[in-house]
Amino acid sequence: QNLWRGGQVLNRVNWSMPLDWDFYVALPLLAFLMFRAPEWLCALFALTWSLTYRLLAYLGWFDPAIAQYIGYPSIHQLPARLDQFVYGMFAAWILIRRPNWVRQPRWWLAAGLVGILAMVVGAGPRDDFLIRFDAPWLFFHHSLLAAAFALVILGVAAGSQLGRQLFAGRVMVWFGLISYSLYLWHYPLLQVWQYLAGAGWFAGWLLAALFGLATPLILLVSWLSYRYVELPFLAMKK
Repeated sequence: QNLWRGGQVLNRVNWSMPLDWDFYVALPLLAFLMFRAPEWLCALFALTWSLTYRLLAYLGWFDPAIAQYIGYPSIHQLPARLDQFVYGMFAAWILIRRPNWVRQPRWWLAAGLVGILAMVVGAGPRDDFLIRFDAPWLFFHHSLLAAAFALVILGVAAGSQLGRQLFAGRVMVWFGLISYSLYLWHYPLLQVWQYLAGAGWFAGWLLAALFGLATPLILLVSWLSYRYVELPFLAMKK
């Protein structure tokens, strides 16, 4: 889907699937580099690569010469998002190679949560900054947000008690189990619901009512999909 230009797509949220698949292809090379090169050099490489590619994708909208090679939609894809995955790899690297760095995991977790909150406060009023070409915001937003989430993951994985309270409860674990099915189903079901309810539902308090009515259905369908589609396929590995 990330190579298809023009025409309708089956599910608009699926644009991120190729992003994951491309990363799985690149992961062995990234792991090879990370465990053999200085960590600061790996981080600098990933950040420089991503910011440069995002800038070229942005300039490709205005410059036909650049657009021949890098179009603006590429700002969504892996070359421009490499550093987001690398931050997650560094969280795992710290946990394995530098466990003494996370003797106080609650501070790592707290720093990540504060970072996420700051990004929400800063990005919320800006609407869709990718579509609005909101430079320079669109160049660094993904990097900062990914770094904040990496801190949260590191704090939780290192054994933060607050992390267990927030993320290890039965409700959150259940959401984690169905999260992939939820990702696949939420958008098409919202589209069907919008079609049945009429466009007027997407105005004012009716929008909240729409989500309140649609959310239970989305959760039910996602659980059924996880239970009767995803689990049987996972069991085939055995």
